[in-house]
Amino acid sequence: MLSFLRRTLGRRSMRKHAERERLREAQRAATHIPAAGDAKSIITCRVSLLDGTDVSVDLPKKAKGQELFDQIMYHLDLIESDYFGLRFMDSAQVAHWLDGTKSIKKQVKIGSPYCLHLRVKFYSSEPNNLREELTRYLFVLQLKQDILSGKLECPFDTAVQLAAYNLQAELGDYDLAEHSPELVSEFRFVPIQTEEMELAIFEKWKEYRPKITRLDFKKNKLTLVVVEDDDQGKEQEHTFVFRLDHPKACKHLWKCAVEHHAFFRLRGPVQKSSHRSGFIRLGSRFRYSGKTEYQTTKTNKARRSTSFERRPSKRYSRRTLQMKASTTKPEDLG
Repeated sequence: MLSFLRRTLGRRSMRKHAERERLREAQRAATHIPAAGDAKSIITCRVSLLDGTDVSVDLPKKAKGQELFDQIMYHLDLIESDYFGLRFMDSAQVAHWLDGTKSIKKQVKIGSPYCLHLRVKFYSSEPNNLREELTRYLFVLQLKQDILSGKLECPFDTAVQLAAYNLQAELGDYDLAEHSPELVSEFRFVPIQTEEMELAIFEKWKEYRPKITRLDFKKNKLTLVVVEDDDQGKEQEHTFVFRLDHPKACKHLWKCAVEHHAFFRLRGPVQKSSHRSGFIRLGSRFRYSGKTEYQTTKTNKARRSTSFERRPSKRYSRRTLQMKASTTKPEDLG
């Protein structure tokens, strides 16, 4: 009788301990997706996402890999899910992809909680085939991780350009009054990031500033006016003139340029109006009437949500530069 009571109470104690551990693990994750049932019938999986956050998912004890994968895809509202997979490490630290047709417990031997990572499993052979902005964003996060970890080797010039694109996307246009070369050292892009590379990234970032203010044509001459900031932060206007063989060819080139500008730069097509438009009017009544890239990404397919959170990159302590960068402080402009 005493032996029976000890076994019974021991099992109850173990179940309570498992339940406490499961709840404690769920609380450590940023998001917890619960499941019905007690600790004995449930397993907990902790999935690290590409933005650095964690999701804790409770599932039936005999759940297969596909059930966990579907939960994560639903949580992210990720439509183009075929490019992604869940990866785990075995006891020998060898990475494996979770098989959707097999039990989670039979594949991931260490747990519960069973720790997995959401990763890009298949890189698109043509990035333009990725229709969803969220998918493209996750691809960028994966590439950043692979380059930073050294898994993906990147030549110096390519790394500088990609890092400059990252700064442009995260911080916007370079601002002389706000941004200094030391700012780049707060980010990590490659395993060995030297001061020389940071200065090169800074200089490349400064180049991503020109804005088209005028585009028109007359007969066989097309005029393009671009404004950008110089090294002192003052706007400089550059005019480019293209002469074509025939007025029809000139008008055709102008229409193509207007369409590309409207598609990539505007949130919606320019509405017709009685007054002249500084950019679109310009020698013709032609207006781009199709959807813009912004509209396409927002209305491409019905979704439960229309936006997702972009998380900033991890920031590090700022470097004190020993090399000089070609920049001028605002107080030196006077």
